[in-house]
Amino acid sequence: MNSRLTAYEAVTLPTELLRHFIITKSLFKLVIIIKNIMNNKHKQILLLVLLLILLFGLNYPFLDNKLNEFLDESETGIVERIIDGDTIVVNNNTHVRLLGINTPEKKEKYYEEAKKFLENLILNKTVKLEFGKSRYDIYNRILAYIILEGENINLEVVRNGLGNVYLLEDKMHETELRNAWKECINKSINLCEKSTNKCADCIGLKILDVKNQQTNVLTALG
Repeated sequence: MNSRLTAYEAVTLPTELLRHFIITKSLFKLVIIIKNIMNNKHKQILLLVLLLILLFGLNYPFLDNKLNEFLDESETGIVERIIDGDTIVVNNNTHVRLLGINTPEKKEKYYEEAKKFLENLILNKTVKLEFGKSRYDIYNRILAYIILEGENINLEVVRNGLGNVYLLEDKMHETELRNAWKECINKSINLCEKSTNKCADCIGLKILDVKNQQTNVLTALG
């Protein structure tokens, strides 16, 4: 009796095994199926199929989570103090500057609102610090995106019109940040509120080069 697999069997066997496993949701039934087929001496292929099913069917979520944990360089910290809308203190006086955004300075409009916004969201809570390309700024503050229960707080500051997008070398979350700014403009709130000054439509910004500190303003538009 020829026990070798036909081409059709070689292609369909793994699929059939996995189909039976998904339908029955029972490892015991899968073992019975394998045992019956093993009587036909297809041991090598069956062992390979079984390993694949165990890896991807049973343990894949576990392995995937472990791999993500291994590659994840983020840290956690308890927010002890809010300095302003884009700077916080965690874990025994460690200063953290929020990446990708810039909020009003003291005595500027919306400074207090931005600070209070962060206090209401994250003060005394455990947050995740997601680092970018550079770990520290020139003032030796940690640079990070602040994540609370899966929510990017940096984005929320921009989305609520309490900070603008401020990207230098690090382009992480650039698309999300710019989309958040567009949402803010559409809602016309806080920093995104349209000016009522009669010259609001008379001035336009042609060039804004933050890195090289260059701007070019056009006047008398339209």
